[in-house]
Amino acid sequence: MTKIKQYWNWLSTLGIRPEYSEEESIRFTFMNRCFGFGMLTILFMAPMIQFLVPAATVMTVGVAIILCCCLRLSAVGRHELAWHICAISVLTALTLSPLMSSPCHGNYLYFANLLVMTVFFFENKRVVYFYLGITLVGTFIFTYLNLTYAAANLRYPLLLNLCIVGSNVVLSIMVLQLYIRGKTRAIRKFDYAASLAEAALEATPNGLIIIDPTGKIIHYNGRLISMWNIPTTIIQQRKLDVLLGFLAEQLEEPERLLDQQEQFLNENLWEGQSAEIALRNGRIFKYYSHPQVLHDQIVGRVISFRDRSAEHQAQKEIAERELRLRAIFNHCPIGMVVGRDQSMSRKNMNRQFSDMLGYTPEELEQMTVEDITYPEDRKLRPQFLDQQRAEGINHVKVRKRYVKRSGDLLWANVNIGLVKDEAGNIKEHIVMVEDISTQMEQEEEIKRLLAELQQHNEALEVEVKNRTVDLRSTNEELRRSNEDLEQFAYVASHDLQEPLRMVGNFVQLLERQYRDQIDEEGLNYIHFAVDGVKRMSHLIQNLLKYSRVGRGDIRLQATNINELVKLRLLDLEQKVKETNTDLKLEHLPDQVWCEDSQIGIVFYNLVTNALKFNQSSRPRIRIGGTEEADCWRFYVADNGIGIEPQFQTKIFEIFRRLNHREDYEGTGIGLALCKKIVSRHQGKIWFESEPNNGTTFYFTIKKGLRHELSLPSYSDTAS
Repeated sequence: MTKIKQYWNWLSTLGIRPEYSEEESIRFTFMNRCFGFGMLTILFMAPMIQFLVPAATVMTVGVAIILCCCLRLSAVGRHELAWHICAISVLTALTLSPLMSSPCHGNYLYFANLLVMTVFFFENKRVVYFYLGITLVGTFIFTYLNLTYAAANLRYPLLLNLCIVGSNVVLSIMVLQLYIRGKTRAIRKFDYAASLAEAALEATPNGLIIIDPTGKIIHYNGRLISMWNIPTTIIQQRKLDVLLGFLAEQLEEPERLLDQQEQFLNENLWEGQSAEIALRNGRIFKYYSHPQVLHDQIVGRVISFRDRSAEHQAQKEIAERELRLRAIFNHCPIGMVVGRDQSMSRKNMNRQFSDMLGYTPEELEQMTVEDITYPEDRKLRPQFLDQQRAEGINHVKVRKRYVKRSGDLLWANVNIGLVKDEAGNIKEHIVMVEDISTQMEQEEEIKRLLAELQQHNEALEVEVKNRTVDLRSTNEELRRSNEDLEQFAYVASHDLQEPLRMVGNFVQLLERQYRDQIDEEGLNYIHFAVDGVKRMSHLIQNLLKYSRVGRGDIRLQATNINELVKLRLLDLEQKVKETNTDLKLEHLPDQVWCEDSQIGIVFYNLVTNALKFNQSSRPRIRIGGTEEADCWRFYVADNGIGIEPQFQTKIFEIFRRLNHREDYEGTGIGLALCKKIVSRHQGKIWFESEPNNGTTFYFTIKKGLRHELSLPSYSDTAS
């Protein structure tokens, strides 16, 4: 049984190819089964025919041969040709069968089944009518022969007729199966088409209504409901006039939609219609109406609504953008030309371009670029355009000359840009022309002035060289003069000490030996003389210190400023206690490259002044320092009597005193000595003060002095 089933399945799919459609595969499969069933029927009935009707044996063998040929044609894909051959051969055999046998009334069923199967297999009307004709003719001939020739034979082969009827029953079952399958396939196709149409209606962004000629709404999609916010009570009535009335209430001009109702129901209106309608909320819809035609007759109409609000807004923005670009183009301060070919024979230009050349726009429309280009510059444009094409660049800049209508030259910076399409083809040339005639004149003037300036510079260089020689000579003389002055100050200070000491000693000796012989006024004179000698000696000592600061080279060393200040303040410890001074050392660096003895003098003098010039019951002094990018900065702050701003520079001059000797003792050399020491360390000294609110002295020491073995002498810096 399994073998038979496998054979039957193989026979059914004989010649069926993958590229065949489903319908073709079904038709050809049934053709193969009919051929196979015919072969089985003949094989089954052949012994019976040979025994009962020997005369029909030859015809039976012929039909079997034809069926084999039909199977061969099916195997090579010629199923329809095989069916035609089989059907015509079988109809012929059935028609002539009464000539060779007894009456076989069951053959009428063969005629009917062949005709029905042919109708199912072929949709072509001509083929169907052809087989209908030959079937009717064959039936009449068969009936005539069956009544005339076969009726003379008194034998009635009942078994043979029963076999014929049985085979026709099987054929009828096959025809019924073919019909059921065809019907099922048609229903499935219809359901698929309906679901596809439903999906298409719901997927479209437009709102759709489908109506019949009477105005009944056959179908609508969800987009229509959401676009118009249609209530369920309105849409469920399925009436076009009710729906249009609701939609019209939302329009600025309701009659534009209501007037179309008659056109929607017009069965003779074959053309489509469309119009835009404006809603009261500002949205813009467009409706389209198209007839539904079936068998050359209008059976309904499809009405769609499309929301074009975004498109209108986009078109409005595009129009505004184009208007702005047009305004920019027309009012641009430089000349602009948009051309559609290389020669710029077709071009648009702004007013600035025509004005700068002196032509009217109409005149320039008739001219090419070469007509207004200076002859020597005409070759520049093709060169740069070729460069743009070769290198694939979209922008190039060139300086060229144009010829004005007056004949004058116009120098211009020309920027050429290319507008290309997606394929890279050049669509437009955008040219921007900037008038630089004034700039070129200025450049020429600048060149002339630069030439004159070069001549002046050469003359100045000669003058500077001459003056440099004189300045070097003057500096050398100044250096020697400073050295001589320092030597004189040192010698004078040193040599004056001895005679001054002698005068002081003899005056004091005179006071001791002749005190009883000198009156009170004489003693006062002696006291004044001794006091003057002391002050003169102190002044000479300070002057000697001042002169020593600038003599010779001084070795630098890493100095702990905190320890240095503490050491120098030991000399002032008694003074600090007597005056009840609040003295604090704030942050001071641990290592600074300097000459420690000289920097110690600076701190000592500044703290001495802070103690001296202070009338507060509780003097306050703060000493500190900070690190900066290129130097160390130190300060000494107090709450003393302060200094007037106008003495900012005079206070550092030698022998400069701001107070009477009777009020504050001193020689006026201390701050001058501080300035000299700070200058030797390549720094500066200054102060900030307000009268009666204290003073803060600042001074700096340059960083990097550690790379030098010694500092230059004061005489070198002075020169």
